[in-house]
Amino acid sequence: MIRSLKRKFLLGLAILCFSLPLCMEGWAQTAGDVAIDGQVLFSLPKTTDLSAKDRVDAITERLQSAIQDSDEITVTVRPQQQRPYIYLNNEPLFQVYPEDVPQAGISPFQQAYQWADSLESSLQEAQHQRSQGYLKQAVVIALVLVAIAGFLHWLMGRVWALPVKWLLIQLGTIEKQSDPCPQNWGIFLGITKGLARLGLWFGTLLAITSLFPLTREISILILQGLWTGLSSPFLTLGPQSYSLQDVLALLIIWLGLLLAVSFITNLISHRFLPKMGIGRGAIEVITLCTRYSLITLGTIILLQVWGLNLSSLTIVGSALGVGIGFGLQGIAKNLISGLVLLFERSVQVGDLIQVGEYIGVVERVSARNLIIKTLDRISIIVPTSIILEDIVVNWSHDSLTSRLHIPIGVAYGTELGVVKELLLKAADDHSKVLKNPPPDVVFKGFGESSLDFELLIWVNQPSRELFIKSDLLFHIDALFRKHTIEIPFPQRDLNIKSGRLP
Repeated sequence: MIRSLKRKFLLGLAILCFSLPLCMEGWAQTAGDVAIDGQVLFSLPKTTDLSAKDRVDAITERLQSAIQDSDEITVTVRPQQQRPYIYLNNEPLFQVYPEDVPQAGISPFQQAYQWADSLESSLQEAQHQRSQGYLKQAVVIALVLVAIAGFLHWLMGRVWALPVKWLLIQLGTIEKQSDPCPQNWGIFLGITKGLARLGLWFGTLLAITSLFPLTREISILILQGLWTGLSSPFLTLGPQSYSLQDVLALLIIWLGLLLAVSFITNLISHRFLPKMGIGRGAIEVITLCTRYSLITLGTIILLQVWGLNLSSLTIVGSALGVGIGFGLQGIAKNLISGLVLLFERSVQVGDLIQVGEYIGVVERVSARNLIIKTLDRISIIVPTSIILEDIVVNWSHDSLTSRLHIPIGVAYGTELGVVKELLLKAADDHSKVLKNPPPDVVFKGFGESSLDFELLIWVNQPSRELFIKSDLLFHIDALFRKHTIEIPFPQRDLNIKSGRLP
């Protein structure tokens, strides 16, 4: 745990160091700002004799000297030749020119008094923050922040999956919190958790550096650089330019759109449609079509409100079409097959089907795959294209009623009528065997070692056929033993020719 926290701390420190050069350009553009420990108090323009940078450098040098050497700091305003001068500890600091006044209706003297008050309070606060008492308090606060960040780092590892799974439930990807996340969402979960932890430690470092006067300027530079990076245009589509801030806002709004669509579709599928007596398969079709329609319509409206000309996306659409034609053939094939299945309804939710060697109940029909839960409670994900291309046995397509064949062999010499009577009795005694159509017995013929019969019964629970057959075999064995009917095993006759043995 300590090693992990140390690694995160060093990583955040490295980000701070490498971010400083990125912030220098933004800092150079505000060279006329008078600041104490990174806090900007006011800005000064250039004069006829001095540039803005020269004025600020001279003032900053005097301010830093006063903070370090003076026991008591006073800032006053004195007129000289009817011009306001700001004095620091009874020594002139700088003159306030009419060009320095940023607002109309304020005289240079009024502006000078405002700046003097701001300078005096900021200088006194800077001296206080360099005292031993304040530094000890700041160290304690920094340690508390590190401890809180360490606890939140640990807590994220325990509960980070909960909001992501809630989001997946709202999107209809999983049904409950105990369900595992899909593989792609598992990767998303790990990436977002790592970014959140990195942001946590980065924010902690910024908060700690802002506590101390000597490092506060670094944190302010970092924040200014981040804000400049977020607000600077980096993407141009047509006449519009977009910043990273705009893109992040669009992604957040689009995520809200997905949540709203999921809430609406879940409300329709769980509240309204079941009350209308619509089947489960039809509900899946209506829900899927509604979801994709709302997402498509909402995305188009959102992009237009965002100011994006959709005609500028024609090149992207062409590239996407080429990608579907070559690299995404499998996905497109399954998507189209899923839509065909949803509209044809040849396989629906709740059907008992057999695909290859797998037999199970269809739990979900999506646009790209089917989820089948076998009799052993194992979930099998089958691409929808396989359902259309291969032979699929659907026990529930027209009716759940199906016939079950149970072969039986008895020994030669057994009375055939008694065997038929006992087999029909076994079928009649079982509650899961349908009385209509009635069960029947077929004499298959004379086998190598037995008289072969076949019991034909009808059931309406295909998923229970294995257990129904087992119950009948147990009951048939008990009836045969009661009536001394033998179930033979294969016999072979060995004939040895007589002759001379070597």
